[in-house]
Amino acid sequence: MKYDTLPKSELQKFKKVMPESKVLAEYKERITELKPDEIGHFTLQKGDVKPGTVKMRLLRAATSLGIEIEVKRFGDEVVFYKTGYSDFIV
Repeated sequence: MKYDTLPKSELQKFKKVMPESKVLAEYKERITELKPDEIGHFTLQKGDVKPGTVKMRLLRAATSLGIEIEVKRFGDEVVFYKTGYSDFIV
């Protein structure tokens, strides 16, 4: 076995780059298109993912974008809005 040292700048070539999932990209798009005076609203149908899954995907997408959002679940409905717009706090 051979051992040597490398500069930290070489670390990037060892990292695996995972392609972004299409699902996460869709949630990111929904968040970025949302205007300050709007709320996003998902109505889930039988066979769709669970409301908790939608909430977690929204939060993960927002975090990766550096945008803070608030997400609320109401039965089979999920609403979200960008924080800082207190008119929509439920």
